[in-house]
Amino acid sequence: MRHFFSGERNFGICTTRSVEIQAGWHHIFATDQLIQLHSVSLKEVNYVFPLYLCPNGALPVEDLFEHGNGRRPNFSAGFINDFCDKLQVKFVPDGLGRPGKRQVGPESIFNYAYAVFHSPSYRKRYAQFLRADFPRLPITSDFELFRTLAGFGGELVDLHARGKGEGLGPGFPMAGDNLVCDVRYQPPQGRDSGRVWINDRQYFDGVSESAWRFPVGGYLPAQRWLKDRKDRKLSYEDITGYARIVFALSETRALMAQIDETIENHGGWPLK
Repeated sequence: MRHFFSGERNFGICTTRSVEIQAGWHHIFATDQLIQLHSVSLKEVNYVFPLYLCPNGALPVEDLFEHGNGRRPNFSAGFINDFCDKLQVKFVPDGLGRPGKRQVGPESIFNYAYAVFHSPSYRKRYAQFLRADFPRLPITSDFELFRTLAGFGGELVDLHARGKGEGLGPGFPMAGDNLVCDVRYQPPQGRDSGRVWINDRQYFDGVSESAWRFPVGGYLPAQRWLKDRKDRKLSYEDITGYARIVFALSETRALMAQIDETIENHGGWPLK
């Protein structure tokens, strides 16, 4: 995590090496912050893989990238050589690159990986492996598939690590003391959309059941976030922050479906 202290914005993938639960693998999250031991899972040790390595993080000596006193991408020479050979692209060591000119940067690769790891069919196909080791990244030779998946991955990173969705999400229509007393979910009824009640008067309106039950690692964020604030009064920032969480969960679910549809349209698994 020392590579997040450089002053330049960095991103990382937070995950686990194995999982104990049998409900499926969803132990992945993007971050631009320091993590703690149980950021994506309560039971397993959590790891963070930074996208860039920085000088104050004791850079390893390698010949692949010229870094001087600056940061360098956290990829091995073997990986980058295989990646460029398979996709017939040139690698540039910072930013997104220029995919239109077949120049790919580390952030495009990061986004592509993040999209693949959010594919429901990837998680199902490799379920046995994901329970026992770190997720492995299949590399496609289809450049258009790479670009499309990297686009979806970028949207996911925007939602999870860049704060996209501010001012969006469910409403909080009733005035009151904002005290979290009894958190409960009311499914849609008639014209009423799903509601998350925090006391006998106040609720968040427009919360889908899929967002309410959406898992990230060992947590259900839409539920856990409020339950952790029991007996506290929600501030304006709390209310808008929770709305953004629900928006991010709903958008993530939709993007995951688009990722799978795109992979299927390009030949399905294994990636060619």
